[in-house]
Amino acid sequence: MKQVLKLYYNFNKTQLKIIEELSYHTTKLYNIINYNMRSSDYESYKVNEKNYKSNFHSQYLTAHNYQQCLKVLDQNWKGFFEAHKEWKVNPKKFTGKPRQPGFKNIKKNKNEIIFTDNVIKGARNGKVLKNGKLRLSISKKMQNKYGVKSLNFNM
Repeated sequence: MKQVLKLYYNFNKTQLKIIEELSYHTTKLYNIINYNMRSSDYESYKVNEKNYKSNFHSQYLTAHNYQQCLKVLDQNWKGFFEAHKEWKVNPKKFTGKPRQPGFKNIKKNKNEIIFTDNVIKGARNGKVLKNGKLRLSISKKMQNKYGVKSLNFNM
């Protein structure tokens, strides 16, 4: 069973800047890999993970955020291939020919940031909230840029 926490929160300026920047970098990474997959052949998740690990935008993300971004893109492409195969067999099921996954708009339609339990500090030992704070890991580059060790939310 997957557990999801949807958080509606009033962010302070630093938190908002960090979240905006993380979202920017996941969006750019998603678009770069998607562009390369659209203009050449489809590459699997594992190949993309190796090829883009040293990308400028991936340096601003934790390894888990980076991997989740690639997994979302991979799922979108697999869904496209399945829909295209089904469309060839039975086109009446669809309103039109399935299209390749599109690009994310940096201002309007940013990519989501997925924090797994590996990024949530204390999730492994069941102590997600420490002193009433939810703590999310961020990359070293983000820590140095904003002068914080983690992204903390008072609950």
